[in-house]
Amino acid sequence: MDLSPDDTRLGDYRLKELLEEGPITRTWLAEQIAVRRDVLIDELRPEMGQHRASFLADIRAKAAVDHPLIGSVYEAVADAEHCFFARERLPGATIGERLRAGATLKPLMVAHVLSRVAEAQLHLESRGQDCAALDPDDIHLEENGVIRLVNLALAGQR
Repeated sequence: MDLSPDDTRLGDYRLKELLEEGPITRTWLAEQIAVRRDVLIDELRPEMGQHRASFLADIRAKAAVDHPLIGSVYEAVADAEHCFFARERLPGATIGERLRAGATLKPLMVAHVLSRVAEAQLHLESRGQDCAALDPDDIHLEENGVIRLVNLALAGQR
C-alpha cells in the first residue's frame, strides 16, 4: 500500500491530519474513502519494524474486544511497506478535553461516567484481558450523555 504524496492516501484511507507522533506509532485522522467515514489510523512508524510483532499482537487483542462502550477496530493492514490499523473515531469530547477547557461535571454525570467506565473495565477483567492505563482522554462524553471508551486492550493476560 503506497502513501501517495499528492493526495496522502494509505490504502483506502485519505490521511487528513497527523494527530500524534509517538516514539513507535503515528496517529492520523483519516477518511475511509469507500464508506466516507472518519476514522483514526494508528501506524507503526517504518523505522520501528522491530516492534511489528507486538504491535500486531496488540491490534489482535483490540479487535477481539466486543463491547458497546469500547471503540472498535475496523481493519488491520500488515504488508511489506506498512503496518497500521483503522479504528473507530469516537464522538464527543473527552473528559480530559473538558477539564482542560475548565468545564465541570455535575455529580450525577460523574456517577454515570464512573458507572460506564466500571462496566467496560469489568468486561475486560472478566475476559482476563490486559489493557493500558485509563486516562481522562480515553473517555468520550457526548452531549446527550453517551459514554464511550477508547479500546485500550493489549496482548497478554491481565
